[in-house]
Amino acid sequence: MEKNIFIQKKESGNNQIAESDWAERYLHGFQARKQEHELEKSRELIKQIDEAITIVQELANNYGVNAFRIRAEAFHPLPHEDFIKRFGGAEEFNLIALSNKFGIFLDINNAKRLDLNNFMSLVHEILHTASIQKFELTAKGEQSHLHQYRSGFRLVNLDKENQANEKFIGLNEGITQFLTKSAYVARVKNLPKFFEAVDELEKNLSNDDKETKVIFPPACRAYQWLEKLFLDLCEKIFEKNKDKFKNFDEVRSFFIKIYFNGDINEAAKLIMTLAPGALRELSAIKQFNDKESLEKIKKFRKKYGLPEDQ
Repeated sequence: MEKNIFIQKKESGNNQIAESDWAERYLHGFQARKQEHELEKSRELIKQIDEAITIVQELANNYGVNAFRIRAEAFHPLPHEDFIKRFGGAEEFNLIALSNKFGIFLDINNAKRLDLNNFMSLVHEILHTASIQKFELTAKGEQSHLHQYRSGFRLVNLDKENQANEKFIGLNEGITQFLTKSAYVARVKNLPKFFEAVDELEKNLSNDDKETKVIFPPACRAYQWLEKLFLDLCEKIFEKNKDKFKNFDEVRSFFIKIYFNGDINEAAKLIMTLAPGALRELSAIKQFNDKESLEKIKKFRKKYGLPEDQ
């Protein structure tokens, strides 16, 4: 299977795509660098991290795709105050982990006790790192800069002032949440160490309901409206492209494979079968659930024939 890490090297005016094994080695080394105020990881935390990484790898393999396997060295626990300071809004949105090109940063207050919900937050962030990653490496003398311009469906362009212009963030988070839920159902809820926590979540379900219904921890519901948008989009695309797909599941899998390791232009072609303007409007939907963002989704649903989100 093809690897999903790509680094475009820009040196002295020459551009070239780095060989895939080199790109993986470079990224592993880059992410292993110690960060300011980074704390030591306990053996128990490393064990939990490795378990979460394996679960994500298994999930990707189920779709027949290759996923970048982040290493434990790329996880950077920070004191709570430094985590909040580094990531504005982390406290407001109750974030316990956050991924970027440097790896995955952890709030040590939560990393010390990876309960069921915190573990699922970790899985969510690992999924981001496992998706296709594209970078531009610019070298000037002994200095180098690594700019990430694709992560899953998320695209990042820099303007003349070096300000980031991000696209498809909402779609990217919707797919990531769907996969986070999939990992929970397929593996995590059946881990013996979480039996008690799962029982607590499902305590109000009858025995019959437990066979057919799943109560997800909060970390699996952080972007419910975006997951619903993704799934409804797949339904609509299937409706418009029944000559290309056998069913809704094939459309959903098509998008997930592109998320992990595929040509985003192929997804763009499908989205534009709704209408030429659908691609541009979908790309502008962010990950937030403020009034403006939700209104933008509501208008998108109405304009392109998706059902109202209940």
